[in-house]
Amino acid sequence: MIVNNPRIRSPAANSTVFLLVSPLLASPDRPCPAGPRHPPVAPTRLSHRVRTHPKQPDDERADPTMPRYMTISLEKRGVSCVAELLDKDAPRTCDAVWAALPQGGDVYHAKYARNEVYTMVPRFADQEPGRENTTVTPIPGDVVYFSFDEGMLDRRFKEEKGIDSLPGVIDLAIFYGRNNLLLNGDVGWVPGNVYATIVDGLAPMAEACNDVWRSGGVGERLVYRRLEE
Repeated sequence: MIVNNPRIRSPAANSTVFLLVSPLLASPDRPCPAGPRHPPVAPTRLSHRVRTHPKQPDDERADPTMPRYMTISLEKRGVSCVAELLDKDAPRTCDAVWAALPQGGDVYHAKYARNEVYTMVPRFADQEPGRENTTVTPIPGDVVYFSFDEGMLDRRFKEEKGIDSLPGVIDLAIFYGRNNLLLNGDVGWVPGNVYATIVDGLAPMAEACNDVWRSGGVGERLVYRRLEE
């Protein structure tokens, strides 16, 4: 899965790198070293791909410096994208979500925030991560975490989404287009934690999300899963 995204910085983006390792060359000033001769090493081709995180127990990371990725899917439409977790910017939120994956539920399209689809799930963290790397103007590709207390959502909204019996809910959202504004007429600004960014498959996901707006989300599910080897 090749990733071409300005948020992933590489010294040789969109190019192929060749490494050539060869034995020492003999010369009058540099005699051949003693011991058996080694055949030349073929060039090693390095491609810029998403490196999946090796599967680990829920609370362990073999290499904390290695990026973590997850897939986000609209299952009925058969469309998925890949998002990289922003561990440096939102470490508490990333750990909470990663430990709870997979997560998913019925998909909804935002009415006021504009280019957003989301699902709502029961709270899953032992301790809420709190605010980190927040925004009220998410950009295309932002993956955002919201935590809503019971009293923040009105009764009809909760009944419509089947969450009226929960003390609070988590809103897992993705933003697929520009000009979004997290402002609610009832409660005001609604900042969310940007904890991941879509690094592959944003265009087809955006098309599918727009279809949710135009055609409806009945029977569709938005699902988040770890991307692992």
